[in-house]
Amino acid sequence: MHKEKHIGLVLSFQTGISEEGEPIVSKASVNNLRLDLTNDEITEIAELMASLVKHTLVDIVVVKSYNII
Repeated sequence: MHKEKHIGLVLSFQTGISEEGEPIVSKASVNNLRLDLTNDEITEIAELMASLVKHTLVDIVVVKSYNII
């Protein structure tokens, strides 16, 4: 069994529209979250962080890294 080493979040926000009409997306990362967090707690953290930003949240990615050796 592989042991989780780190959990992080990548939040993507639409920060504008390009001249071509495409969305401009900026990302913010948070690393080293507690390993024992549930998916609901991770989602709550992401939503709380997004509420501090004036731009629209468009994506949340959970990043988990593991030791394989």
